[in-house]
Amino acid sequence: MGLIVRTAGVGKSAEALQWDLSFRLKHWEAIQKAAESRPAPFLIHQESNVIVRAFRDYLRQDIGEILIDNPKVLELARPAYRRAGSSGFQQQNQTVHR
Repeated sequence: MGLIVRTAGVGKSAEALQWDLSFRLKHWEAIQKAAESRPAPFLIHQESNVIVRAFRDYLRQDIGEILIDNPKVLELARPAYRRAGSSGFQQQNQTVHR
């Protein structure tokens, strides 16, 4: 397996890079499972919406709370949030709808 670290990775801690790698591996495993479960051709991956990309690119272990004030956005955010980290990470953070 090969990896490319983008310029956004420069100066990041080993822990941050490991977290990102784990996230990418989970995503790759989901793609592999999808590929094995259906015959070709079918859409196997589509670039995420802006909410999912924000979780992917900006959610870090040091974020203590996430406030979402729109029910539709909350529904889009929940799956991305669940994929973003371990259960311990999810327990220490909160997703709030006001």
